Amino acid sequence: MQHDIRFQPVNEDNFEDIMDLELHPEQEGNLASNAYSVAQMAYYDNFIGYGIYLGEEPIGFIMHAVLPELADPQELAIYRFMVDKRHQGQGIGTQALRQLIKRLPSDFPRAERITICYHSDKPDLRAFYQKLGFVEVGFDPDSFGEDGSGPGDNVAEIRLR
Repeated sequence: MQHDIRFQPVNEDNFEDIMDLELHPEQEGNLASNAYSVAQMAYYDNFIGYGIYLGEEPIGFIMHAVLPELADPQELAIYRFMVDKRHQGQGIGTQALRQLIKRLPSDFPRAERITICYHSDKPDLRAFYQKLGFVEVGFDPDSFGEDGSGPGDNVAEIRLR
């Protein structure tokens, strides 16, 4: 089922609506809050965030970054992706992420890959991202914790060239 999904930059007119979006309680530890992400966008020029809208209603949030900002080739990293708990399970997240993946190469023609990280103990996330074309390439070295324990976060990528 196709939804009327569009992206709108997060700005002074909609940031509060984006920060009010919620995950299910059991999902809250999977990613930083939208409020934290909005704050990051204010301080990091290479962080770009969009509200995901269904018609006129904000129903999700996605933030990516250009890494490294001035290098060639560029890498695009999806840092945040969420759909409000009231709209999950309807195919909206799949459609939104597909739209973004299709759009990013034209917005950033020097980019060679899009990466995303997710908790390695979440097989449902692995299956979701694989369905969209992401291929696991290793672990995020910054996600192991100070003592080096834990499985770390999976890193998956889509090659653009």
